Amino acid sequence: MPYHAHMAYLIIFCAQYLIVLILLGVLLRGLLLRSELRRDTVLRLLVGGAIAAVLTKLAAYIYNDPRPFVTGHFTPLIAHVADNGFPSDHVVLGLVASLALFQADRRLRLALACLAIWVGFCRVLAGIHHVQDVGGSILIALLAMWCANLVLRLVLGKRP
Repeated sequence: MPYHAHMAYLIIFCAQYLIVLILLGVLLRGLLLRSELRRDTVLRLLVGGAIAAVLTKLAAYIYNDPRPFVTGHFTPLIAHVADNGFPSDHVVLGLVASLALFQADRRLRLALACLAIWVGFCRVLAGIHHVQDVGGSILIALLAMWCANLVLRLVLGKRP
């Protein structure tokens, strides 16, 4: 193991399981919102998630980035198939979910978005993504949520 054992466990936890805590945070906060704000958050999550899914598939089709453990010939901290590493689904999912809290809770949105980015960098440290995979994922999530806000503004006639 290239890292001290405790550090490796922390990297593995953050890279693999922190995403679940981010999603739970969004879910729990969403349940506590008043009905109109909850509706807007769910709409933003659904529309943004759909757009992000399309953009992620399109980006993976356009750009192929073999995983670091494939090109570097080493064993990653987390077992993973040797497929295209671009973009990081974990980062896209975590950012889209956290950014769905746009109007609901700005502090929590920022904290969860930072955690989603941290997940990406832990996946880099684990040897299953390159930095550009994480950077591209951040851009995809931001673009997806920007488009979702635009679509919802046009459809609902107000800022959701």
